[in-house]
Amino acid sequence: MLKELENSMLVFAVFDGSKPLENEDYELIKQLHGKNKRTVCIINKTDLERKIDMAYLATQFGTVTEI
Repeated sequence: MLKELENSMLVFAVFDGSKPLENEDYELIKQLHGKNKRTVCIINKTDLERKIDMAYLATQFGTVTEI
């Protein structure tokens, strides 16, 4: 995953809205910030009960898109 991240111009970071963020998610967010990548944060499964920390994601990405 990190090699693809290095070569990307734009990243679509998709998170499962029905689950809390996991360590792997936090690591991805850290990597994206460390590399200053243009990123679109997308939350999917919005038809299910929301368990993800939307406030945290908003502080990390600014704009969060739900689908």
